[in-house]
Amino acid sequence: MAFVVFAGQSNMGGLYMDASTLPAAWAASPLTQIWDSQSKSWVEMQPGANTGYSGQPYTWGPEVQFAIDFRAAFPNEVLHIVKEVDGGTPLNQDPAAWHYDWSPNSQDELFARTASLISDASASLGGAHPTAVFWGQGEEDANTAQAAQAYGDNLTAFFSAVRAQWMADPTGKIGYFQIGATPAHAAEVRAAEVRVDQADPNAASFDTAGYPLQGDNLHYAAGGYTAAGDNFFQLYNAWRAADPGVAGGGASGGAHGGGQTLIAGQGGDTLNGGSGDDTMGGGAAGPNYLWGQDGNDSIYGGAAFDNINGNKGDDTIDGGSGGDDWLVGGQGNDLITAHASGNILYGNIGNDTLNGGSGAEIIRGGQGDDVISGGAGNDWLSGDRGNDTITGGAGADIFHSFAGAGLDRVTDFNQAEGDRVQLDAGFAYTVSQVGADTVVDMGNGDQLVLVGVQLSALPQGWLFQA
Repeated sequence: MAFVVFAGQSNMGGLYMDASTLPAAWAASPLTQIWDSQSKSWVEMQPGANTGYSGQPYTWGPEVQFAIDFRAAFPNEVLHIVKEVDGGTPLNQDPAAWHYDWSPNSQDELFARTASLISDASASLGGAHPTAVFWGQGEEDANTAQAAQAYGDNLTAFFSAVRAQWMADPTGKIGYFQIGATPAHAAEVRAAEVRVDQADPNAASFDTAGYPLQGDNLHYAAGGYTAAGDNFFQLYNAWRAADPGVAGGGASGGAHGGGQTLIAGQGGDTLNGGSGDDTMGGGAAGPNYLWGQDGNDSIYGGAAFDNINGNKGDDTIDGGSGGDDWLVGGQGNDLITAHASGNILYGNIGNDTLNGGSGAEIIRGGQGDDVISGGAGNDWLSGDRGNDTITGGAGADIFHSFAGAGLDRVTDFNQAEGDRVQLDAGFAYTVSQVGADTVVDMGNGDQLVLVGVQLSALPQGWLFQA
């Protein structure tokens, strides 16, 4: 497994790039994952959809060519990327409360925000830390003499803080580019970048002079972003060849966080994680049978059928780009995400979060207080036992309950879309209006609450027993 970070300002973000300018070699893979800060989960990287940044949600930057090169060199290894970019942001501390900067001394600004993202991503990987950080910034500091003169000292302090707070490794590897733009004090910033490179044995930079620029003579054109991605990967590959620890245990079967990294071959495979916090990935062809066993595992399916069971521990399970998967959390507080359609999700024991894909799913929470989202399509959704929160999403969904299920809340029941309630047969129930909600009461505290729904407005047949 590889875990890397891309951070900086707009030339790291890919200003004005979109899906139409992607490199021809790009191909999506369930083994190429990017951290989604909203859902706090790893998702398949889709440039132009989830590689953007603040104010530029549809862009892509050097991380795309890096991922292309990585996938060519390590086709069966999971790549995890955290990307945090904000345009027009200096490294020099800005005292204005409204302005973001990257100084580690600024509270609740970009450095701290990125540290929080990395902490969440690290926790989802069983405590693994990024082994390489790629940095692209400096153009903003080149606008003023004061910031440019301080840039070398600021960059040295920044790298020290990155290693301490982002990487938990005082010798962590950092790659960065020397700015190629032409603000008034760009030469001073570039000179500082070179000095830091020469003084820091675990940092390396490269010159971007000659990279193609857009019409503003500040931001790279598509070829510049791909060139930067190539250079970042060359640094990473060299570090990895010299120090196997940079791989993060990434070679198939290698150690990772006390566990293993196991990647299925191009055909179908059966993989068992055993003890420890494992990272597992399914092959492209399938079928794949992936069993996490003990530990807090991260398990990713392939493009074909996957049967995934996290078993014990707080597991992160992603079915991959294909559909028709069977995804089971097992014991622990699990995060389960499906894609496409035709999937079956079961949280089992624990307080689980289950997210359906784009089509019809069967989702059952199991024991515990679960959060269920059906996504698009006509889904069958059951909190099962425990006090659950269920959101159907678009489509004609069926919300299931029974005597002994606990207190479940449906957040978006929509009779206009064809949503209905299914109760098991063989027991009595009552239906009443309680405030703004319609409540199906099965006795002994077991209720299904349709939030914000008026009972008088529900059509015939909205509830049935079977």
